[in-house]
Amino acid sequence: MSPGGVYRYFASKDEMVLGIAQQEQQELLELEEFLVTKGKQLPRILSASKAVAKDLAQPEAQRLGVELLSEAGRNSQVRQAFLANQRRAVAAFAQAIQWAQEKGEISAREKPERLAALLWGLLENFGSYLLLDENYRPMKDWPLVERMILGLLDPT
Repeated sequence: MSPGGVYRYFASKDEMVLGIAQQEQQELLELEEFLVTKGKQLPRILSASKAVAKDLAQPEAQRLGVELLSEAGRNSQVRQAFLANQRRAVAAFAQAIQWAQEKGEISAREKPERLAALLWGLLENFGSYLLLDENYRPMKDWPLVERMILGLLDPT
């Protein structure tokens, strides 16, 4: 799609960015549905983490993320839309973590909300080195990142 075509569909840059936030919200609904399904939670948390990391480890996703963060810094409506998405993702991970703690799959020493926020922060920044080195392949490092996540969650 050409830049002119984009602006025929969206009335403004703000509308376009908010459209991206709505698309992200739809994707987060799928993540939330996956995470809040009862069952063995630790494998579900790891699987969801890997899927998020894989999506965010794409060069296009990293470049778009920088643009969206810049826009969020200038526009409170955009900031609020993406912040709501982030809170929703963290809440879904927190619910899955809480269930895993209740089942004894992982340690209950830390609050689920804090663990989920740290996990989301790790995932959001997973592929950011791609912005500096286009030859970097983040998923090559996934086994190490998964071990970091397991260390954070402290399986019992």
